[in-house]
Amino acid sequence: STRKESSAASDVYKRQNLWNGKVSLGIDINRGNTKQLDYSARVKLERSTPYTRLKTDYIFNYRKSTELNISRVINKNSRLSASVDWFYSKYIFFRVFDYEYLADLQQNINSRNTLGLSIGYHLIDTKRLQWDITLGPSYQKTDYSLLADITDQESAVVAFGSALEYNFSGKINFIIDYQLQFVERESGKR
Repeated sequence: STRKESSAASDVYKRQNLWNGKVSLGIDINRGNTKQLDYSARVKLERSTPYTRLKTDYIFNYRKSTELNISRVINKNSRLSASVDWFYSKYIFFRVFDYEYLADLQQNINSRNTLGLSIGYHLIDTKRLQWDITLGPSYQKTDYSLLADITDQESAVVAFGSALEYNFSGKINFIIDYQLQFVERESGKR
């Protein structure tokens, strides 16, 4: 009886160790001739098993400026990305679900949704350094804000991704996550 309880408890502990998450919040208030308010938020969640990996990442940035009692939003953007990887071997994996949502005031993008899949390869996978590359097809739909003279666009996409993460310590990570997307000519024009 005791043996089963400790086994069940260790299984729960092992499942909890599969999850990794991080929440970052920031605010910056400047006052002078111009008042400026900046805030940002980021939530990152990952679950890894020997055969699968789920990644989600949400980023929100906002900047408002007030001068002579006139306020205007300078920047407002948000991005949500989510992916599910299935590992075929130690180095090769299939990204069976890859989704990104983007809204960006500066680019006049009300929403841009990209859905795809890809094949990936672990270039480096050590305790401190991880580097993955991916390549695959996607579908992208962009809805522009009403202020833009551009019509909404849909496009086939070929996406190449490179994600490099170096863990300096338990609290400091260096991350470069780069996505290169080849879209149809009309979707690339603005």
